[in-house]
Amino acid sequence: MEATLRDTPTWAQLLWLDGVLCGFVLVDEVEFQGHRIPELADLFVLPTHRGKGIAREVVARLVVPGSGRWLLATFRNDTVAHAFWRRNLPKMGLTIETPAPPDDSDFHFFLISAA
Repeated sequence: MEATLRDTPTWAQLLWLDGVLCGFVLVDEVEFQGHRIPELADLFVLPTHRGKGIAREVVARLVVPGSGRWLLATFRNDTVAHAFWRRNLPKMGLTIETPAPPDDSDFHFFLISAA
């Protein structure tokens, strides 16, 4: 078996709640529509910790005024994740754009920024 490390993600962080590991977040820098922007590449919260506002708190701490636009993408067939973000991003007071993905894309895209 051969293992390799990629240059990306730009960084990764474990998520803790009251001293207990509850998930992780990966952030990459990507080119999107001709611009280099940060991407919330992966945000995973363990099932036993979902519904506690952890994902919303992570986004609130990352996407702050002055941090520019961030890309957030969900797999086209992941209806649960897509519904979560469609429901929660507007509640967070963020500016949200939903650019149309290419026809052959496997993703739904959100461009988010803090006012």
